Amino acid sequence: MTVLASTALVAVPALAWGAGVSPASVDDAADPGDTLNVVKTIMTPEIPPKPDIVLVVDSTGSMGDAIANVKAEMASIISTVQGAQPTAEFAVVSYRDEGDGAELFRVRTDLTGIPSDATTAINGISAGGGGDIPEAQLNALWQIGDGGAAITFRPGSSRIVVWFGDAPGHDPSNGHSEAAATTSLQTARAQVLAVRVGANQLNTTGQAA
Repeated sequence: MTVLASTALVAVPALAWGAGVSPASVDDAADPGDTLNVVKTIMTPEIPPKPDIVLVVDSTGSMGDAIANVKAEMASIISTVQGAQPTAEFAVVSYRDEGDGAELFRVRTDLTGIPSDATTAINGISAGGGGDIPEAQLNALWQIGDGGAAITFRPGSSRIVVWFGDAPGHDPSNGHSEAAATTSLQTARAQVLAVRVGANQLNTTGQAA
């Protein structure tokens, strides 16, 4: 069975729903070769002041449909968030695996409050490479946090990392373990929302307040 997911980021008051991804999982019957289309909504607590939102996208070969869905939703994501918090800024990064050279980890745009810059960054992502099933998201998450400092977070910002992927990760990847990635993000005071968009189980890092 193949599972495809479209995604949207919405601002929902914490008391009503709480943070997370809905549905968290899908259990439905399908014949071999059938496709089950699932719409997943990323729900955050009420959007905090001065949000710095980093979109982390697995750009390996199996992610073509999911990347297309993220591209289609990007303008709505930005409009929703900046409608609630006009000072919101977005960064976009992509990752693949250790055998993919410069595409192992790539900052598509550092934080920007200009919607067209963020959408252009997302539109520049294409799927390819990967090889084996596990990918290098732990390296990407380490790079984003205090360890790699690849993203220039603003002083006093609320830091949210939204990670889209469809596969588990190598541990370590590019020399960075899950524990190291978690520490890097916690030190940067970044909160992570992991969005599983395929049938494989993701390994996730912890959250920092």
